[in-house]
Amino acid sequence: MAYVDLNPIRAGLTTTLEEAEFTSIRDRLLAAARGDTGEDIGVVPFADQKARDGKIIPMSFVDYAEVLRWTAGRSPAANPKKHRSKSNRRWSGWG
Repeated sequence: MAYVDLNPIRAGLTTTLEEAEFTSIRDRLLAAARGDTGEDIGVVPFADQKARDGKIIPMSFVDYAEVLRWTAGRSPAANPKKHRSKSNRRWSGWG
């Protein structure tokens, strides 16, 4: 799930989770801002969200979003200057 949620950032299409169109994390963040849960948008809720049928992802939504933000911030696509090594410059035409 995290892999798919981070794809737009890794591909350089966006730098934030909120702008990552067609991902469940964007839908979940927008739903959370409205006070909705995962079930309200058609996805399995996290442990800290209400679940009508008892099915949950055994992690809090806050923790999942934090892990994604941390991982996204370390992505070469999100921080190209930080991840620009000498070998990358030679092979990518940057230097």
